[in-house]
Amino acid sequence: MASLRKENDRGRKGWRLQFRQGGKRRSLWVGDVSKRAAETIKRHIEELAGAADAGITAAPDSASWANDLPDGRLRSAVEKWGMAEGRAKIDPSHRLVGGWFDHWIESQAHLGASTRVKYHQASTWFQKRIDGGRTLTSVTPADFESWLRWMVHDDRLAEATANKHAKRVRTIFDHAIKARILKESPCTDVKIGGEVNPERDYIVSASETAAALKACSTPEWRAIFALARCGVAKITWGDVQWDVGKLRVDSPKTGLRFCPLFPELLAVLRESFDAAPEGAVLIAGQRYSDPSGIGTILTGILERGGIKPWVKPMQNLRVTRRNELESRHPHHVVNAWMGHSGSTAARHYLRVTDSDWDAGCTTESAGGVLGGVIPASQDQSRDTAEDTAKAKSHEKTPHSRAMKGSDMPPLGLEPRTHGLRVRCSTN
Repeated sequence: MASLRKENDRGRKGWRLQFRQGGKRRSLWVGDVSKRAAETIKRHIEELAGAADAGITAAPDSASWANDLPDGRLRSAVEKWGMAEGRAKIDPSHRLVGGWFDHWIESQAHLGASTRVKYHQASTWFQKRIDGGRTLTSVTPADFESWLRWMVHDDRLAEATANKHAKRVRTIFDHAIKARILKESPCTDVKIGGEVNPERDYIVSASETAAALKACSTPEWRAIFALARCGVAKITWGDVQWDVGKLRVDSPKTGLRFCPLFPELLAVLRESFDAAPEGAVLIAGQRYSDPSGIGTILTGILERGGIKPWVKPMQNLRVTRRNELESRHPHHVVNAWMGHSGSTAARHYLRVTDSDWDAGCTTESAGGVLGGVIPASQDQSRDTAEDTAKAKSHEKTPHSRAMKGSDMPPLGLEPRTHGLRVRCSTN
């Protein structure tokens, strides 16, 4: 059984805990804390030591208490005696906002180059408002919520873009919990909105596609544009399976998939293949191996060709292709070709296009005329309906059927008194 006593030794005041573990006498200096805090430590130590001697698992609250102890003398003691899990040493810079954000982003080897850039952008925006020299534990939910509002204030960023940055920062904080730098994230109870901005959606028409292909002055750039227009990511010549009519697409984001060598893409790829230098591997060439700048170059090509550039040039080419394929092929087939799920397509790709509205206004789209032709004038339709209802009501009234073909007798001067005991107005 553990014992707890108050000591005052040469000016050092505090509590000392003594107990036995594995037949050995242990002494633990608790320090100058309240009696209640000292007794709490005593209770946990007794449970941990007893469980270790019995070879059983300690009570969850005591095990959690030991593992959550901050670095220091007490933590070192319970680790040395096997009462807590060993903890990897944490670089002091990783306890700071800037140090942890940079460390986490660079340590994620599975992130693609473009995704890594987006995380760095989110980190930069966060540190514009929250000092990177602050400790992670000092960031509060109020700080995070204030930063989220600040990003959209005065049109600094579109709301969808700000929400994307907020979700990336939330991911970084969540991993700080896994690294046991934090106990809870400041982002947990803050509601973050959606990432889709429908105002930036654009469906590229067939005429714009033809004009853009014409504006591309080289076979290489025509191939780049045609691949993007068909919703295909960067591929190599080895990924073009000419004999079976397939394209092999191995994306770090969506994984390995295959899609058809679409007829509208085939001629453009053959032209580019014939013009490519001997031994070429990349369809786009080494100059365009980084996809982050292709959209900017495409915008310049469109402007030089006299074509008004559309927003998010590369992404909206993919959006256009998804909607085209969706109207021609089963949903699950398009998901397999494009490399994303139906829920992702519904959020980011599928849109109601002008051609959908036009098709909805034709009789063929509904399989013929349903319920007759609707009059152009709603008043005319309403009058006709009312006349029909009156005629049917008149036919169904028993009294009207009995009197049909004859005139109704006059009621006379006396009022009708069917509700009285005696049918007389004097009653």
